Amino acid sequence: MVKLDDMKSKVRDLVKSEQYIDQEVSATNIQRLQRFAVIFALIHVAVIVILWPYSVGATSTEEVWRNSIIILHSIMLVFSFLYGIASYYLEAKQAMETRIAYIIPKLVSFCYLLFGAVVCLCDQLVTGGISPFIIANVGVAVALLIKPIYAVINYTIAMIFLYHALPLVQQNQELLVSAQVNSLTAAGLGFGVSITLWRTHIRMIKQKEEIKRQKQELEEKNIALELLAAEDCLTGLLNRGQFIRQASKEIADMQRQGTAACIILIDLDYFKSINDNYGHPAGDKILQSIARIMRHCLRKTDLIARFGGEEFIVMYQGTLQEGLVAAEKVRLAIQNHCFEFGSKRIAVTISAGVASVLPQGSEMFRDSYVSADKALYCAKSNGRNRVEMHDGDGTSDAKMKNVSGGFSWQ
Repeated sequence: MVKLDDMKSKVRDLVKSEQYIDQEVSATNIQRLQRFAVIFALIHVAVIVILWPYSVGATSTEEVWRNSIIILHSIMLVFSFLYGIASYYLEAKQAMETRIAYIIPKLVSFCYLLFGAVVCLCDQLVTGGISPFIIANVGVAVALLIKPIYAVINYTIAMIFLYHALPLVQQNQELLVSAQVNSLTAAGLGFGVSITLWRTHIRMIKQKEEIKRQKQELEEKNIALELLAAEDCLTGLLNRGQFIRQASKEIADMQRQGTAACIILIDLDYFKSINDNYGHPAGDKILQSIARIMRHCLRKTDLIARFGGEEFIVMYQGTLQEGLVAAEKVRLAIQNHCFEFGSKRIAVTISAGVASVLPQGSEMFRDSYVSADKALYCAKSNGRNRVEMHDGDGTSDAKMKNVSGGFSWQ
């Protein structure tokens, strides 16, 4: 059963190929026709030049042979010029996937096989060999990539034509039989070379496509790994390391441009008791919800990260006062949000510390983080569920506390 399936698969490959293979083969054939048009044109010209003066002392039979060969090569010279121009045009217009681009190589191969057969018939006037037909069969197989199903048709028609036309020009019975047998051999040889080169080239195309696919998969996996390395797997926010890298870069840009920024440090109040009372799955869901709330309340340009455990950090582009307003917006949104886990509703609040990023010193991010952490400690010490700020000199005299309808300065 396995061998039968393999055989069916091979037959399908010979009869039908995938679209990307047809496109690749078409492009290859068009490029080859450009080169072979020049080579074959030179061959046709050379034969015409050699035979043109060959008339002195020739018999009538030889004269007929000479004139016939010159006429045939003249026709093929014009034909090579035409398909050469067509090939250059198709490549220039990037039209190698059109129907005409698929047809031309098949037409050229068929015409050269018939050309070899007709020249062979003419040669029977002076010799009993079929060298032109053998050369045409092998030459077409090497020059062009023809799908096996079309190759079978082309080689069979050319062989049948020659086989049945030989008795019309070859009267010697021994030479006739020899020529007919050799025509069968030539057609078989040509088709064998054609199918071998076809399968070899198709295998190369498939390997190339597989390498391309594997490369694309590798790039996608690398991107995924980069995202995993940059994101917190639970919340989808930036992780600590990626936040520090991006924040340090933005602080350097801020220092050059003279713009203001601040650090907002947020910590959930009594988060341990939430895990203890409702379980870690509830805690995880709350962390995910808070990440969504922060994305909604803050701007896309603000860097947001889960800094560790229940602690979040924001790099806010703006003044300290604007950062306080943004932190208070987040605090109120979380306080007013209904966190649900199963049938249970869980009240959640946060404390936040805000500190300006001062455009000076070699450790600007570290210094700003330390200041924001001090402000957060003050918020925790002063009752939680509030926002505190650090003014940069070790104090936190300017604070906000929750009042009806908003917040007030202290």
